[in-house]
Amino acid sequence: MLKKLAERMRPPNSGLTLESRINVFFFITFCLFSILILRLAMLQLVESKNLKEEEANNKNRPIPPTRGNIFDRKGAPIAYTTPTQSLYFRIEQGQTQDQVIALARELERIFSERGDPS
Repeated sequence: MLKKLAERMRPPNSGLTLESRINVFFFITFCLFSILILRLAMLQLVESKNLKEEEANNKNRPIPPTRGNIFDRKGAPIAYTTPTQSLYFRIEQGQTQDQVIALARELERIFSERGDPS
């Protein structure tokens, strides 16, 4: 009678032991990493030429710096976008002082002709 009672109190067998569950986990992990490594190899070895061409085509595409406007609760603008143009002048190592001065005068002439854009 005690034997039957002990059998009833024993939890049902789930079918998978801890060791087999760990083995299944490692097998699935191995398969996922194998897929990842294969995909990386495909990108590196097979598709690299096409990806380099796409990069060359997309390299000089300008991205406009537009942002959204911010309004208060009554609808009045708090912050808004104003497009501006910027010009940067950098003196390189190989330039002489005369070349730098000549370029600065040329830029001054162009700015005085075109005026203030705003």
